[in-house]
Amino acid sequence: MNVSSPSSQITTSVAKTSRLAGVEGKLLAHDVGRGSAVDIARLESSSSSGTATEAVAAGIGHLQTDLHKGATTRYVGGSNNDLWEKRV
Repeated sequence: MNVSSPSSQITTSVAKTSRLAGVEGKLLAHDVGRGSAVDIARLESSSSSGTATEAVAAGIGHLQTDLHKGATTRYVGGSNNDLWEKRV
């Protein structure tokens, strides 16, 4: 059977898992995507570490149009690469 799960399945799974893990706030499926985007961005070993790149967008299923519109950047957040320290 090659049928996609209903979108409510992941929402229900995230809610149940977060309760079991002791998370007090409400988690959404998008929170899992955001966490994955940050993790993938920080795995890159270049000066672009921690930023939204094509590799990060592809890793979370974003299209290049999503990347260019800033959607991937909103998932990743700011860079964790301190270029000022490297200059000193």
